[in-house]
Amino acid sequence: MVICNRCKKDPVETETSEALKAAPWGIAIQPPPGSGLPERRYCFRCTIQLFDELCAMTLPLPPEPPPK
Repeated sequence: MVICNRCKKDPVETETSEALKAAPWGIAIQPPPGSGLPERRYCFRCTIQLFDELCAMTLPLPPEPPPK
């Protein structure tokens, strides 16, 4: 059993779509060999959430109101 590093669920057990059960990982990050960093896997739902958060970080901040 391999679980998603973000939602801590096993996508093969919790997913209802048969297509996603066959290939449940949206992103699997493998660090360089010898780096000592662990592999990270994200299910498709968490991959989409991470992408949305990344896109939100690139949006410009609203202008500050002028001082009164």
